[in-house]
Amino acid sequence: RSLLMWAALRANARLLRLVLHEGSKTGPALKLFLDLQDLRGRTALMDAVATLDETVVEMLLAAGADADLMGQPGAVAHEEDEAEGLFEKVVGADDLREPQTALAMLSSICTGFAPSFLVTLVEQSTKLLTLDDHNDTFLLWACRWGHADAVRVALERFSADELGANVEPPEGGNSPLELAFMCRRHAICLMLVREWQRGLEVPDTRREGD
Repeated sequence: RSLLMWAALRANARLLRLVLHEGSKTGPALKLFLDLQDLRGRTALMDAVATLDETVVEMLLAAGADADLMGQPGAVAHEEDEAEGLFEKVVGADDLREPQTALAMLSSICTGFAPSFLVTLVEQSTKLLTLDDHNDTFLLWACRWGHADAVRVALERFSADELGANVEPPEGGNSPLELAFMCRRHAICLMLVREWQRGLEVPDTRREGD
């Protein structure tokens, strides 16, 4: 683990600020440093998101951390936690879960609550169809829990279709619009309906001879 990863995992904003300041002196190498991945594919940004520390996540995103990198979900423990029984056991290849982005890791651990960095994270993410631990895409999760600002930002960057709004839900499942309606997320319903209407052909209502 790099010092940057350690600072992010510990939500140590003071140390992270110092590391980023020193790293900025390396020029283009800072980007490589920011997006360094451990053996599980996890980055400093993913570890910071897991702590829900808004200051640390915003610092990493502002520095240019790649929000689209994929890594193994799950808790990351500190070496000194091993004695307390908190150290995560090494798992076999058959136990590995599908890799996730930082945003999918966030939706796996947050429901109605979402930290203030959610919108910034959505602004810098493109892999919004990545499934979280609950098999939800970003849009499904946001519709379920009412994260209207994040949906608005996503729809400014992508069409509803690109966000998976029109994907046929599995048996017993619901589409994003159905979820938003059932959960009374009226603002999100309105946004999705407007997107749907935008794709409809306008009928020709002119009378013959006009």
